[in-house]
Amino acid sequence: MPKFKITKTFAFAHRGCDVVEYHAGTEVETEDQALIDVLLQEKWGQKVREARSTKAAPGAPETKGDGTDTADGQDDDPTQPPEVDPPTAGDITTA
Repeated sequence: MPKFKITKTFAFAHRGCDVVEYHAGTEVETEDQALIDVLLQEKWGQKVREARSTKAAPGAPETKGDGTDTADGQDDDPTQPPEVDPPTAGDITTA
């Protein structure tokens, strides 16, 4: 439902008979197209922009504040060499 910030106090008659007073500085959510049209045309209010969500879409990899991928749970610092597990006895072969 669209949200509007009232910039000037005014009264509006919904359906031509239900008078409601809207006060400057308040926000209102409405789908009443007649109210929306008058509100914007007379410049008695303005549409409130929805804040962008910082939440990632489901299934998207997590990122750090700088946007680098942390989906593997490791600190992916490109200035550092990758961490390598030391070899184990089973990894060492002799010729």
